[in-house]
This record gives sequence, C-alpha cells and structure tokens, in this order.
Amino acid sequence: MPQVRRHLGREEGEDQEGKRRWFCRECKRSFGETTDSVIGLSKLPIETWMAYAEGMAEHRTPGELADRCGVCPRTSWHVRMRICEAMGRHLDAFVSGPDVSVEVDGTVLHESLKGNNDRGCFVMPRKAHESGDSLHVRGVSGQLVNVVFAVNDRGGVIARIMGRAHGSAELIRDCLSDVLEPGTHVATDGLAAYAAVLEELGCVHEVRPSKPKQGERSLGMVNAAHRRFDDWMRPFNGVATRRLQRYIWWHVWEVQFRASDARWDELTTREAMTGTYEARVSTIFNEPRFSMSYWEERGWQIA
Repeated sequence: MPQVRRHLGREEGEDQEGKRRWFCRECKRSFGETTDSVIGLSKLPIETWMAYAEGMAEHRTPGELADRCGVCPRTSWHVRMRICEAMGRHLDAFVSGPDVSVEVDGTVLHESLKGNNDRGCFVMPRKAHESGDSLHVRGVSGQLVNVVFAVNDRGGVIARIMGRAHGSAELIRDCLSDVLEPGTHVATDGLAAYAAVLEELGCVHEVRPSKPKQGERSLGMVNAAHRRFDDWMRPFNGVATRRLQRYIWWHVWEVQFRASDARWDELTTREAMTGTYEARVSTIFNEPRFSMSYWEERGWQIA
C-alpha cells in the first residue's frame, strides 16, 4: 500500500500532471498518491467518484447513482463495492481488555440469492421468493444468516457474518478470537457455545437472559446495535448474502463516525479519495456464494 511503500522508498519527483511520485526499493516500482487507492486504477474522473460518494452518503440505490453519475449500472455497482471495501479497511480497532465490558449477540437475516442468476452456471437450490414476500420458517432455520455483533462500553462496535442459524463454537471462535483480549468481561445470552469459546479466550463470562424480568440486566447495548442495523438495512430491500459483509462494513463505518463534526458526504468522499482495496472486478463478480454446503447436503448440485 502507498503508506508502506513511501516509508521504504525515496522521493523520485513528479509525473506529467505534476503529482508527486516515489520509488519503492522493495518492489522496484514507482508509485503515487493514488496507487492502490479506490481511484488509482479507475478510468472514471475524480469528480464522478466524488459525486458517487456523496450519493452513497444519502443511501441512494446503484440505479439512481448510475443516472446521477452518467455510468452504466454495472460500473455503478462496482464503484459501490470498492467504496464499501475501503470503509472496511478504515474501521477503528475494537477495544477490549480487563477494564472493558463487552456484550456479544447475533441477529439473523434471511439468506438472499439475489443477483443476475441467468449468467453463468448457477442454478437456484430452492424456489425463488416473490418480491416483497417474507420467508416463513419454523424456529431458527438454516436459511437464516447469523450476524454476530460485539459492542463495548466505549461505544465501539464490530459485526461479522458468523454462519447459518445459531452457528457453532468453531464459527464463534473464528469471529471473536481476534477481537476479545484475555480478561475482558463479556455478557452473552444463554447459548452454550459462547461459554466454551470465552473460557478458551480467557474472558470473564456473564450470562444474561434474552427476555429479562424486572430487575434483571439485559443485553441493552448489543440489542440497540441490532435495531440500528435492521433500520439501516431496511431501505436496501434485501442484499445478496455474498455481498452482505461489504454492507456491514459500510454500516459499522457510519456508526463509528456518527459523532464526527464533519458532514456525512465529506466523510464518504474522503473514503473514496483515500481508501484502498484489493478486490478487482473479476474477483467481486466471482465472489463465492455463502455456505452453499447447506444446500449440497440437501441434494443441490452445480449445473
């Protein structure tokens, strides 16, 4: 990334447009301010990126932003995915430790296989849901996606896709092992998998009831985070599950910067100008679908 290369390199001069460039002693290549940035490999003018970022701050749809910025729908969608990835890379580190209290709990969303499924070899493993119809299943179904939230008493929040339904101890460990420091006081509901994982991580575990009675402590911080996330997601009318983590980054980024004095459009524009990403267009397009082993176990086969 530019920050690393600049430290290793020496200043080389300016390019034809008068912008400063450096030389990396490690990879033997020159680089500039926008190398590896969101706009670095784009043919779109900076003004288009700025207009798009301002539209994202207003939560406009990709179609609306395609019209506003004068780009095709596919380009609009790729720009959105890249800015979301840049937001994920700029999230503040989650604070934990012996003097920090954390609440952990998951919320579920319906699995979504939406997208242009006529292209490629993908065959729907189930009947398509009609637009506007909700999924009616009994209990915690495998067709539900669990997003685990961790919220600390410093106002920090982190959210990750954990798996289907309740998830397992292995999935919970994968989500929390790099988040919770030993000695952290962690409150959860009564799901047994939490106890084993938190003991392994050296955390102080407290179980609180999901439906507390009068006088009992609840998971108020993380439940509030769930409500904010549900309200934030509602205008999008469903997001393909394999793209969901990008939208989660976007949401958490907004939560972290909600107390900033800067305008939302200015913050989002800065992200488009200075953010970095790795996923190329082909990588995003061929992103694997979420946990299709669930459907393979039920007889689904790739065409």
